Amino acid sequence: MGATTLIIPEPHIKFPASLSSLLEKEKPTMLTAVPLIYMNLLDYGVLADRNLGSLRQVLYSGEPFPAKHLKKLMTYWPQATFTNSYGPTELSYCTYYNLKEPPTENDSIPIGKVWAETSMLIVDGNDNIVEKTEAGELLVHSSTLMKGYWNQPELTEKVFFSGADGKYYYRTGDLVKLDINGDLIFLGRKDRQVKIRGYRIELDEIEVILLRHPAVKEVAVFSIQSDDENLVIESIASIKDGHNLSEDDLSSHITKFLPRYFLPQKITLVKEIPRNANGKVDYSFLSKDTKQPTQT
Repeated sequence: MGATTLIIPEPHIKFPASLSSLLEKEKPTMLTAVPLIYMNLLDYGVLADRNLGSLRQVLYSGEPFPAKHLKKLMTYWPQATFTNSYGPTELSYCTYYNLKEPPTENDSIPIGKVWAETSMLIVDGNDNIVEKTEAGELLVHSSTLMKGYWNQPELTEKVFFSGADGKYYYRTGDLVKLDINGDLIFLGRKDRQVKIRGYRIELDEIEVILLRHPAVKEVAVFSIQSDDENLVIESIASIKDGHNLSEDDLSSHITKFLPRYFLPQKITLVKEIPRNANGKVDYSFLSKDTKQPTQT
């Protein structure tokens, strides 16, 4: 059996209500997008007025999908299987996880298991294989793995690891661990670990806590160089419509779950979180630009 691939035109991406109308008209059986697209559909796509019963599988990838938003989306399309797909550009997708039921708001959703013709290793900072359930960097070999970066032999050599099995593994830069079911849990990027005043801090851990607040829609936590050349943590957050929240409220929320040294030096409320061309949070821009527009 064949199928038709529909590439969504850019104007529909910018207007969620138009996108949901297009989906209702085209009746797709499978839908794949980054979490931001789905979250915009939830907020502005009038999903309650659309019949999308044709959907059998909904896939997302690119970045973690906040559990509270994913849970809400699954209630609109209960007939569909929701799949968390993972994979760096250098080898395309390599893992998947099918959700059996809507997550709770505090769940960490696995990226799952590697699929056929794919091998993986989890190593520590010295390239030693970690013990089961310990955290480390994910290294992946796949039949779709690139040969290397064009005219960049030094970078190519840097990102490959020669395994004991004779295979070359790509260093993803992502920190993971195995849960009790043997599924991979994404913990964050290696470059999202910072050390401030002697404390090692996971920036993604702060984001997880902020997203637990029922009034928070999206967040981004990042580190910048202060005027005195010290590294400091800052955060921006967008708030759901109809909610009033202050920076002090969010600071208090963080300290309920994390030590005070995790507390960002500044939290700014914004209308939108900056995104790059791939729809991911633009941490590179945020780390350079310290003047964020406040929410109006």
